Amino acid sequence: MTRFVHPLAMRRLNVGELLDSLDGAVIPGGCDDCDAEQRVERIRHLGRVTKITVMHDDDCPALARKTGRW
Repeated sequence: MTRFVHPLAMRRLNVGELLDSLDGAVIPGGCDDCDAEQRVERIRHLGRVTKITVMHDDDCPALARKTGRW
């Protein structure tokens, strides 16, 4: 039986390669109070900067507390 091995798994990635592979990823979670998701974005014109944004639900109580809506 042949086992498929993803090309990225065949060697150890450096940090830049790892973050490049995550660019555009949407990852569930990030908030205990809502069904948030995390979005990963490489900011290429700033060099080695990666931004992870937590996207909360509109009615999230944690986001409301943080932004002063409550």
